[in-house]
Amino acid sequence: MIRYEIVETETQLKLFLIMYKEYLEYLASIGHDIVTNPKLPDIEQELKSRDMAQDRQIIAHFDDELAGCIGLEKMDDDVCEMKRMFVKPEYRGKGMGKQLAELIVEEGKKMGYKYMRLSTLTYLKEALNIYRSLGFKEIGPYYEDDANIEDIVFLEIEL
Repeated sequence: MIRYEIVETETQLKLFLIMYKEYLEYLASIGHDIVTNPKLPDIEQELKSRDMAQDRQIIAHFDDELAGCIGLEKMDDDVCEMKRMFVKPEYRGKGMGKQLAELIVEEGKKMGYKYMRLSTLTYLKEALNIYRSLGFKEIGPYYEDDANIEDIVFLEIEL
């Protein structure tokens, strides 16, 4: 059985950080090692310092096992960004990725954002299919530093 939790406690944040580390390891295993990026923030400190009224993190469990995560971060008063969607490989194919994306889109709507953006890698086909099935459309880069990264696509949906 799949269960989702909005991160609200220190324990849940630790579980989210475990999933985030697995996400980084997965990206490195497919040749996209953002861990070596000197601009990559200390995610634990970043998350602890953020205003949870403007951001969200969700963790997913399959039975009693930690299986996935997703986040939403404020960009400005009208725009948020979907971040860190990840489902462990052994739990893929169960609809969890799409459910996580749907949940975070709904959270963005509830929080009053008008648009949600995201960036992803062009070769993460399953993720791209999920985003497009939800109505995300391709846009230009919204961070200058990301404009020259190969294999990256930027998407947005009106909430």
